[in-house]
Amino acid sequence: MRLLATMCMVALVTLGQGTLIPGSTVTKNKLLYDMQVELNDFYTEMVPEGSWDANLVMGINMASGDLCKIKNLRKQKDDSLMVGRMCKNSFSQLYNKNENKCSGAFCDTIGWVQDEFIGIVESLIIAKNAAAVFDILEGEIYTPLMEWSCKCATDVMSSWMSCKAGIGEAKIWDLIRMSGMMDPKAAYLGGEDFKVFWENIIVNEIPWASMNTLLERMMSNLCQKSEDQDKCYGYFYKTVTKLFDWYMNSVSKKEAPAKVQGYPGHCSKFNLTHMTDNPTFTGIKDALVSKFCVEECSDLYQDVLLGCCTASMIQDEELERSLVEIAESLTSLYTKIYPEEEESTTGILEEYFGYAQDAMEMLRNPTCEDSTVEYELRACGEESSEGNTCVQLQSAMMAIKQQMESQCGEITDPCANLEGVKKKKVPTALCVDTTA
Repeated sequence: MRLLATMCMVALVTLGQGTLIPGSTVTKNKLLYDMQVELNDFYTEMVPEGSWDANLVMGINMASGDLCKIKNLRKQKDDSLMVGRMCKNSFSQLYNKNENKCSGAFCDTIGWVQDEFIGIVESLIIAKNAAAVFDILEGEIYTPLMEWSCKCATDVMSSWMSCKAGIGEAKIWDLIRMSGMMDPKAAYLGGEDFKVFWENIIVNEIPWASMNTLLERMMSNLCQKSEDQDKCYGYFYKTVTKLFDWYMNSVSKKEAPAKVQGYPGHCSKFNLTHMTDNPTFTGIKDALVSKFCVEECSDLYQDVLLGCCTASMIQDEELERSLVEIAESLTSLYTKIYPEEEESTTGILEEYFGYAQDAMEMLRNPTCEDSTVEYELRACGEESSEGNTCVQLQSAMMAIKQQMESQCGEITDPCANLEGVKKKKVPTALCVDTTA
């Protein structure tokens, strides 16, 4: 049984080492310490002497002055530097007609960057432990983003799909050309005008239809309710934090506690210590397979990894198909611009597609060949297969019978006085032992 390996692969391969680093502000965790160092470098560059870099301020003010007109009824008909007149009109119409004012997010995001972003980065840099980091990310970034996305993401995408053909109207092209940010004579242009080349890329060659499908399917899956009535995006965030805890527990040299949240401690400790320097898909899979079919741990893995949110996502073939189409299209587009990297890019894509296909096959057919452990993949909203067993149906029937007796008096067996052919014509379900 190879199921858990797939669920953990991406999270664990990217987590890095869990060795001790003296002086780390995060509790003895090299991964988070390295993250804080990177954030501090970013902070120092972007916010010298405690305030935004002058060039960034100019860019932020320019974006604010342009995109915030979408929320201003008197200025909605003005031209747009960044998105052009057609998209400005499309987003303004969405803002006026949509009760959630979805396209106002362009302006609101700029305000958030101006007012909140620096403080969030500072809080992440000085956070004392992993739990604090996850809490900040969830409360300040992830949950607000997902709440907006569930209400607005597909509507904003629809507006963009209807107006992207007019992106060439935007004056930003002239600013890019004058700024020298991009080489107007680059080899990949093949002699074509810079603006014409990139306008065609944006309008015609980026796989927007597949991206739109992916977005719709992701929102449908992430924004539905899970078994505990939380949204699925909350379920997956909890899963990620749990996987992080398991990883850190697994690379620790300490013995696992007897119990962790009611389950045996060994259920959250996997044999990964031998490959912390170079974790691989195969290595993680082999390490986890042996644990996943341990009966006393199966309820934990079912709850944390294989809830209805996971089942909905992995059974969504339209989502999978659109994701493959996007990856293939963007790879083709990238190698068109950078042909010298075609071989390496294609090789990486084939490698990770192989992992993904292996993963999806394992997830869709979770089995434990050498144990009695079983996992149920039931999409949110589907009835549990357990409710269709004979015992469950008999129990439900007796409950109904008791309700009928309380409301209607004693219920006699309708088959009691029937014999032979007459009795055979009565549905078996009605012939209940009233003494049960």
